[in-house]
Amino acid sequence: MQATTGKSNGEAERILGYLARKGGQATRNRVLASKAVKGNADRYDAILEQLIKEGKVVCETQTEKKNWIYRVSCLDTSVPEQRAKPAGLDSIIEIEQPVGNRSPYARKNITTELMEITPDIAQDMLRYNGAGNRPIRTSHVADLARAIKQGEWRITNNAIAFDVEGQVIDGQHRLLAVVRCQISIMSQVTFGLPRGTFMVIDRGKARDAGDIAGLLGMRYYKNVGTAIKLLYQFERGTIGKSNAGPSNTEVVLLLVANRDIEFSAPVGRSVSFLLSCGIATFCHYIFAKKSKEDADNFFESLRTGDKSSAYDPVWVLRERLLREKANRAKLPRHEIVAWVIVAWNHYRADRQIKCLRWSQSSKSFPEPI
Repeated sequence: MQATTGKSNGEAERILGYLARKGGQATRNRVLASKAVKGNADRYDAILEQLIKEGKVVCETQTEKKNWIYRVSCLDTSVPEQRAKPAGLDSIIEIEQPVGNRSPYARKNITTELMEITPDIAQDMLRYNGAGNRPIRTSHVADLARAIKQGEWRITNNAIAFDVEGQVIDGQHRLLAVVRCQISIMSQVTFGLPRGTFMVIDRGKARDAGDIAGLLGMRYYKNVGTAIKLLYQFERGTIGKSNAGPSNTEVVLLLVANRDIEFSAPVGRSVSFLLSCGIATFCHYIFAKKSKEDADNFFESLRTGDKSSAYDPVWVLRERLLREKANRAKLPRHEIVAWVIVAWNHYRADRQIKCLRWSQSSKSFPEPI
C-alpha cells in the first residue's frame, strides 16, 4: 500500500491537524470548510480516502454525505499541529492490561456511589476503559489535573460511569487527570448502565434530555425529555428555584429508572391545547404513582371539560389554563405545574373550590396526594 507523499502528504498532515484540534473528529462538511487543502471536494475525498486506507482515519457514514464523520484513529507523530492524542491510554500513561474478561466494576443493577478515587484506583479503572470511548484530549487532561492540584476540584452530579460489563463509558479524562497529578478526588461513580449508553452520553453534538430519550428508543421523546427534567427538579426540591437540569449520565439513569414515563406522554399530548405536553406528561406520571385510575380520569375530564359543578377542581383548572393560553404574557412553567398539582389534590380530596391558590411566595412547592 502506497503512503501519501509530497504535496498530498502535507495536505494529509493539515487535515489530521485540523481533526486533532477538533477533539479528534469532524464532519465532512467541516473538513471541507477548514481550507486545509487547496482544491475542490474531490481533492479532499481522495486524501481522506488515502488516510482511511493507511489506517490513520476512520469514517462513520451518515444518511447525507456532508454529515459523514471522520475520526482520527491513531497518532501520527509527524503531524506538528496535533494537540489531541487519540491513540489511546498507552500514549499518556502505562496501563497494564487486565487478565481475563471479567471486570470488577461490572454490576447487574444500576447504582451510584460517592467514592474516593485514588491514583491507584483511577489507574485500575482505566484498565477497563471502554473501546468505544472518544479519543483522549491531552489538553483537557492537563486542565483537569491543574484544577485538582490547585484545590479547585468539586463534587458534581456528573458521575464517572461504567456499563453492565464494567467498562468505563464516561469519565476517562478525570481518571487520567488523577493518575497524572497523583492526587485523590471524591467523585460520584455510577455502575451498571445499559450497554451502548456511551453513544448517548459521550459522543457527537451536545444532546438534551429529549435527544437521549430518543436514542434510548422512547416514543414521544421530546415530551419525555421535558418531563424527565421536571422530575429531576421536583425530586430535588429545586423546581421553581433553579433551572439547572440533570447531566447526560443522570438523564440516562432517570429514564432507565422511570421507563413508564413514556406511557404518560400520550395522555399529556391529549391536552396539548391546554398546556405543554411535557408538563402534562410529568404531572400524569407523578399522579399515576398515587393512583393510575384517578390520574387517567383527572386528565380525561381535563380534556373533555366534563364537570360535576362549576366548583369542580378539574373544571376550575381547565378554565384557568384556557385563560392563560389567551394571555400574551406567559407564566413560568413551574407555576403551571403547581396549579395542576393543587387541582389534583383538591380532586383527590373530593373538595369543591372557587379558584386555584398558589404563589411563588409559598413556603414549599405542592406535593401530590
